[in-house]
Amino acid sequence: MMNLYFDDTRWTELDRDSTYGDCRICLRHKSRRAILALLDGLTLNRVKGQVVEASTGWDKGTRGLVRPDHEGQEHLKVVVTRLLKTNLLSRFTAVSLWSLLRGTPLYNPYWERSVLEEEID
Repeated sequence: MMNLYFDDTRWTELDRDSTYGDCRICLRHKSRRAILALLDGLTLNRVKGQVVEASTGWDKGTRGLVRPDHEGQEHLKVVVTRLLKTNLLSRFTAVSLWSLLRGTPLYNPYWERSVLEEEID
């Protein structure tokens, strides 16, 4: 588990599942190969700008969780388990979700080049 500062909100909701009693929301990132699962009734609006407890790993590109043209390709998987008390110090000591996502592949390599050029300028 890690403390993660939730500073990236470019996610698209895929699924809501409450089979096990705790609501789970699955989301897919709009430009990166990444999947996000929010547990225990957490929502994207609730975690935005907050520090959360999360675990990370890799998903093999499970059908239904990723774009159809990216099935079978590795995706970063982030599972948020709970909201932590957020203050200025906790934001600086937590890992930034944005920085974590920078290491994941983009959907469009041309877009990646243009973004990198903008960041350098």
